[in-house]
Amino acid sequence: MSLVALVVAVAAGFASGFPRSDLRERLQTIATDKSPHWNRSGIEITFRDDVGVVAVAGGFEDEQSHAKATPGDAVLFGSVTKMVTAAATLQLVERGILSLDSMIVNLVDDYFKTRNGTTLTNLWNNSFITTVTLRDLLRMTSGIPDYDTDALRKYQTDNPSVTITPWDVVHMANKSSSCPPGNVTCASYSSTNYVLVGFVLAAHHNVSWADLDQRSVLPTHSDPSIYKTLQFIKSGSLENFNNPSKAVVSHGYQPDGSDVWKMSASGGWTCGNMLSGHLDVTQFLIDYLKDHVILSEKFMKKEVLQFHYLPELHLPYGLGIQNVTLNDSGILYGHLGSTYGFYSAALFNTKHNYTLVMSMNFEQPQPWSGMWDVMSVVIGNITAMYQGQ
Repeated sequence: MSLVALVVAVAAGFASGFPRSDLRERLQTIATDKSPHWNRSGIEITFRDDVGVVAVAGGFEDEQSHAKATPGDAVLFGSVTKMVTAAATLQLVERGILSLDSMIVNLVDDYFKTRNGTTLTNLWNNSFITTVTLRDLLRMTSGIPDYDTDALRKYQTDNPSVTITPWDVVHMANKSSSCPPGNVTCASYSSTNYVLVGFVLAAHHNVSWADLDQRSVLPTHSDPSIYKTLQFIKSGSLENFNNPSKAVVSHGYQPDGSDVWKMSASGGWTCGNMLSGHLDVTQFLIDYLKDHVILSEKFMKKEVLQFHYLPELHLPYGLGIQNVTLNDSGILYGHLGSTYGFYSAALFNTKHNYTLVMSMNFEQPQPWSGMWDVMSVVIGNITAMYQGQ
């Protein structure tokens, strides 16, 4: 189901208002009933607002053992990682350390030369790369094609123990230009952009890609358990990941049913390697988009929340953030995620100040069909609850 169809489904699916006390039962019913329809996928739904948290799950965390999914399971969030990577980069911009209009080659060429014996300029050998800015990378207007192709998926599936490093990505990436840099009318979604943003951060901190602290952007809270499940996988698989939170890590399944448990889970580094429980993702959304702890509200409005349309996503894209407007449900800022074995959504509703985090651990032959189906019903019910208050 496309986002256009999702909007129609949500609008058509609004039930009459109902009391807040019914929300948990309704969301649990959705998770339980939708799971068998989508390959018994483990479905997690976490809703949070100023009143409290409602977290439910349905289906299986592990198909083989029939272990049931629970609301505390940690899952791979794929491209939701981009929002965290963007936030870390934009902190440096707001502080005047980096400029959005700096050319990417000026930011990383020396680092590439020192760490990899080449430069971005030489690797691309295409004059367009010298005109790509940091802003272009963050908002997907660089013209650099996506490295994440069907051929790469087949290679990773056939070689599950191989970690595809960020250096591998920049060497293997398609060096052509799909669009003149900076042109919002032909922008295209590309995870390669966010691997390069990762190198901007690594160059700034003068560390190797593996030593980049992706958690440094997370605010400190008095409760030490906050953000404990939110981790970034640099190498290895879900099976052997040393999880400091001790949360159950969910299995994930490709469209053919193959388990990604023993497959490399580094997920493109700064474009897709975040593993987390839902509650910590809701906290990031609150810190970032509601309470403006990470970036000021003024900077967010001026730079981050400036959107243009991305055809592949059927929605507007800003600086590492997506805008999903669902009629009377209100604007939803955040990011959707997809990686081998998982779909996810991390969203903040500006009308009612709630966060919604969802995940499924079974990819569908028709990408995103299951997730759109579940999202439409969940958002419709949440909106109906607010209408009933």
